[in-house]
Amino acid sequence: PARGPRARAAAGARWSRVAGAMPKKPAYATEDDLERTKAELEDLASRAKAAGEKAASEARSEIFAELGKVSEVVTANAQTSKEAVARVADDAAVHAKKCAEDVRAHLLTVKTELADSSDGLHKTALEIVRETEASLKRTFADEMVALTQQVDQEIATLREEMVAATNKFAEEAANEMVKQRRETDAGAEQLSQTIQQTAAEFRASLDKECKQIVDAQQKAATLQDERNERAQSEIWLKLERLDDLLKEARDAAKEHTDDVDSRATSGISGLRADAERRLDGLDEQAEKLHDAVAEVENIPTRRVDWVIRNVSRRIRPPSASKACLHTSWFSPKFDMAGAHGLQLELQLFRQADPPVEGQAAGDCAVYLWACRGMNLVYKLYIGTKSMQLEKVFNGRVPYGTKRLCFLKDQINREEDSLRVSVEILESVREVEHPIKPPPPVLDGEEEDELTKPLEGNIVFRRHINNRLTDQVKTQVENMRSRMVRRVEWRLEHASKLRCCFPPGEPMCSVAFAAAGVENLQLMFYPCGYQGATDGFCSVYLYAPAGATLKFALLAGSQRRDAQNFFEDAGAYGRTNFCRFESVVEEDTDSILVALEIDEAHQDVTARVAHPIVAPGDRRTQAQIDAAVPGAVESVVKMQRVPGKLAGSLQDRRVLPSLWTAKTLGEKSGPNDVRPFDDFKTTRPSVAREAQVSSRGERTNPPSPANASPLSASRSMPSLTKEFSSGDQLPQLSRTSGDWAGAGGVGPKKVRG
Repeated sequence: PARGPRARAAAGARWSRVAGAMPKKPAYATEDDLERTKAELEDLASRAKAAGEKAASEARSEIFAELGKVSEVVTANAQTSKEAVARVADDAAVHAKKCAEDVRAHLLTVKTELADSSDGLHKTALEIVRETEASLKRTFADEMVALTQQVDQEIATLREEMVAATNKFAEEAANEMVKQRRETDAGAEQLSQTIQQTAAEFRASLDKECKQIVDAQQKAATLQDERNERAQSEIWLKLERLDDLLKEARDAAKEHTDDVDSRATSGISGLRADAERRLDGLDEQAEKLHDAVAEVENIPTRRVDWVIRNVSRRIRPPSASKACLHTSWFSPKFDMAGAHGLQLELQLFRQADPPVEGQAAGDCAVYLWACRGMNLVYKLYIGTKSMQLEKVFNGRVPYGTKRLCFLKDQINREEDSLRVSVEILESVREVEHPIKPPPPVLDGEEEDELTKPLEGNIVFRRHINNRLTDQVKTQVENMRSRMVRRVEWRLEHASKLRCCFPPGEPMCSVAFAAAGVENLQLMFYPCGYQGATDGFCSVYLYAPAGATLKFALLAGSQRRDAQNFFEDAGAYGRTNFCRFESVVEEDTDSILVALEIDEAHQDVTARVAHPIVAPGDRRTQAQIDAAVPGAVESVVKMQRVPGKLAGSLQDRRVLPSLWTAKTLGEKSGPNDVRPFDDFKTTRPSVAREAQVSSRGERTNPPSPANASPLSASRSMPSLTKEFSSGDQLPQLSRTSGDWAGAGGVGPKKVRG
């Protein structure tokens, strides 16, 4: 309450200072003076507002301080009451505990003296304890009630004092705020009147000064307009002159630009034509270089494999509803061995009803597509099956195998893939290049007609032979075979052979060459051929057509001499060769079958076609007149007779036995070696008994290719040169005695 008069005195002093500072009579004021006056008034208003807010905040702070003090007093009284109650409880507990200890001590001292009256004393003690406890509880309750009443009275007194003080402070603060608001309103009204009076005086003086300034500006504007008109006329004259100069410069620049444009266009056209000519030449050279590099790159490529993944889902036979018997799949085009644009075609046939020719051979075939001018000797593969072909391609046409094998037998089950391959053994390609015209003759030089090349084309024949090594190796083997006069073939596990090979079932050795004759093969029947005596075995020699042999067959210690001319490919031997027990070596449980050749020669037949008349033929007119319109075929027969010099070196060849061992890393071929016990489960032969013809003669043994169910053994023949895999070998015929001669189908060839 004491601060209200001081605040009013300070406000009065401020108002007196403001009133003393203001002028008594109006003076000329500028706009800056008005702004300053306005700022001072706003400052005074903000100060008055700040003073009121400060006084209100001070009063509020005092009220809150008093309230805080009262709250602290109440809190302290409550804490004191709580502490007093705790002290009273502690004192009562201590007093009760002390009394109980005194009683317990007194009871312990008189326990021995009062043993007889212990029950009565115990009851008395219990009553005393109960009375003491009851008195303590009553005393504690009375003290607690008294303390509670005292605390309530103090709290009520404090609450009344706090309410009275709060009301008093609020009333004083409200009165002070009313007084300050009245003083502020009066000062603001007086200040507003002063501001209005000052603004009216300032407005009048400002209007007068503005009129004077406007008159002066009008005079200056008139003078400036006159000067501007004169300057504008001069500028327009200069602009017209500049326009004329720009027009002249534009015309000159246009003429120069047209001239430069025409010259640049002609130069660019010439450069473009020269660049296009050069780029065309570079493209042509790059294409030739690319072709040459590609050709050089693919020259060493001998074999290309086309691997078809997921073959079980991607390649399936055509449905029976389609008219065509086969479906074709084509590989990407490729280059190899100097040949360009090659492509493989795989054909899969469906089962025909009625069956067509060759259906039993397989259901898939492979073809090779090649461009014109190619002369190829190549092998086509489907899995492990292959066939060698030779073809002169006069256009882009396919050429390949017939039905070669069954697709299911050639699929790799682990990877579900099929490998179709082509191997180029020999290729001849004709490449034709035109002769470019000579460069033009320069001035001052004379063209030499003698050295001038004629117009035409140059044909290059590019020959690549990948089978030269194989051919040389074959010829070397043939030359080495001329020295071979004895061939031995050892058969192991002789005691089990008769159980595994019933009558009519042969064991065939691998094909070999001896004495200059190729594709020889030994055939051994452990139980004898059809018609053999029980207990006897049969031994035969298979030889190609045209061979004449004087030889001896040996089995163990038994020897049989023979001589025969094989007009057709077939077998020759003895049905009742000897008893089986006599040829078995007991120590090694094996049989030694051998062939000794004394004399041998073979007829070789080749067909020659006489060419017809063609442009550029160098034959004489008589030869040309004698020519016929078509090609004439003739037969040339040569006879190979290996010489046998007395005392010359001779080679002995040992054929692999039926149970040839294999290394761990050797890849399994189509004819895998099996344990000997596996042959016990072979099916019985249907030819156990001899078949008798209408004349009473017995039939000959079948060819080695189809004679035995042991197609998985390594001893089966592998005839891949003179005969295809699908041709059957001719059957044997009977001669006088126990010897069987070669006989079979095919045209008769007369020895010359």
